[in-house]
Amino acid sequence: MSDLENFIWYLVGYGTMPVIFAFGFAATATAACFLLELMGKE
Repeated sequence: MSDLENFIWYLVGYGTMPVIFAFGFAATATAACFLLELMGKE
């Protein structure tokens, strides 16, 4: 059971990392576009 649990957590960890990175990149891009839009309206 320990090996199975380790394998499951290994898959979960390496499966969610790209999702977290992609979400962070999307949030940063959205914030940057929002700030550029605000500066462009001045």
